[in-house]
Amino acid sequence: MIEKNKIFCSYCQGKLKNPTRNVTSLINPIDLCAFLLYTWHMKTTNVGGQAVIEGIMMIAPEKVSIAVRNPEGKIIIDIHERNKNLRKKKVFKWFFVRGIVSLFEMLYEGLNAINYSAQVAFQQETSKKKRRGEGLFSGAITFLGIIAALFVFLFLPIFIASKTGLDARPVLFNIATGIVRILFFVLYIISISFIPEVKRLFQYHGAEHKSIFCWEDGKELTVQNCSRYSTKHPRCGTSFIFVVLIVAIIFFAFIDTLVFNVWKLPSIKLLRLGIHLLFLPFLVGISYEIIKFAGNHKNNPVLKILLGPGLAFQYITTKEPDTGQLEVGFAALHSALGISDTDKENTIKNKE
Repeated sequence: MIEKNKIFCSYCQGKLKNPTRNVTSLINPIDLCAFLLYTWHMKTTNVGGQAVIEGIMMIAPEKVSIAVRNPEGKIIIDIHERNKNLRKKKVFKWFFVRGIVSLFEMLYEGLNAINYSAQVAFQQETSKKKRRGEGLFSGAITFLGIIAALFVFLFLPIFIASKTGLDARPVLFNIATGIVRILFFVLYIISISFIPEVKRLFQYHGAEHKSIFCWEDGKELTVQNCSRYSTKHPRCGTSFIFVVLIVAIIFFAFIDTLVFNVWKLPSIKLLRLGIHLLFLPFLVGISYEIIKFAGNHKNNPVLKILLGPGLAFQYITTKEPDTGQLEVGFAALHSALGISDTDKENTIKNKE
């Protein structure tokens, strides 16, 4: 646990180190410089996360940490480096491109985190061969899940909206498809929210948000401090999905107007679906930039309106965590940022 009268990290040359220095030593110019750099780092470092089975995954600029509480009550932590190519190659940092890259990285890391958390939470010991088989199975399930999601959230809304006879009116047509998409998403989340295991997952989701809020505010990660913060965060995946759903109405209305009204291509359902699929990465990139901007401008009135539905929906997807769940959030965040003081015997470092 971070003590109030200590500086646990000096941010030096882009890396977090772990010397413990007393605040009284700040009269030393070097220590003062380190403290100011560390404070700046806290304010500018973006951290994302995801609730997993009995735990939380945190993604920091350099590391990914997964903290899971096992049946004995210990917090087991897996730490590994993020893909260096994604962080070093300039093309992956381009405007719009970084959103697409971040989405795929989050999907990949999220899937791995869920598999890892299941092993820890249920104390599954598996061989490398079995883990490889489970990985292939999980990959197949994920692929089928993506296909199902595209069918439900792309094809079905287009098919249903086409029955309204609005095919030749792109704006109204995409408003109709947008309403159907949002309705499907809301019904899906509400339906799974009654499952006890999902309710507990939503509590960990709340713990993740509270921990990140506390960190972003430069406060010490304690249960008392985190209790002041909301479980609803503007950079949440729920908000991102709602931004995608809302921006999709405007974005695809423009694309459809261009394709079907200006270029005069035939308004066929499969053609429309193919065009929407083709431009889906651009939609993701735009939505990512909006969420990223919103995270740094929480008081912007326009962004508040845009993010309002997503934040409101977090009343369902996040719940107030208990003390133990907050502790898991602290452990995950500390480890991802390289400042964890978790007992080494409870920490598993993945060197792969």
